[in-house]
Amino acid sequence: MLAALTDTLLQPEPDTAPEIWPLLTGAGWTHEHDERGDEIARHPDGILSLRQWHTGTHGRYFWTVETPLPGHCNVWNATLDDVIPQHLLAAFVSALAVDEPVQRAMYDVPHAHLVHHERRGPQGEELAAAHKARLETARSLARKARRKTELLTTQSGPPAAVRAASGPPGRSASPTVALTGRAR
Repeated sequence: MLAALTDTLLQPEPDTAPEIWPLLTGAGWTHEHDERGDEIARHPDGILSLRQWHTGTHGRYFWTVETPLPGHCNVWNATLDDVIPQHLLAAFVSALAVDEPVQRAMYDVPHAHLVHHERRGPQGEELAAAHKARLETARSLARKARRKTELLTTQSGPPAAVRAASGPPGRSASPTVALTGRAR
């Protein structure tokens, strides 16, 4: 999921970002509204949920992803605030909706008794080579984006993405992303 966010940061901002809830409902998640205007989507297995909730008095809202296990606290959660650009949120949510297992070291999973373990995808040196290639591609895209931004800034001031990211007056210009846990 973090890779989805960072990869999206390196791409040009789209003219329109997809709506969030259809990304999840199209993957079989349920979607509900409550009386306060908050919304929640739940994965079909019931272990993963995405909630958009409002603070009420300040007109701000937050996105919270939680992975609770029955009888346990959250194994993993993430919180994003309302300053995050819609296309970054859509990339994060799209990664949540993918129903593929997260690759990690064998048995490096909290509550390992609750999951099925199998070898899948690249292993060892093949995995290291794929990771190295991904990093080289990301660095190349970042260099291109910096050069393009520098060129645009010298020609016409800050790019539109920077101006848009500053948001309305009185709000933080940087989105807040908080991740905890190890499960996803």
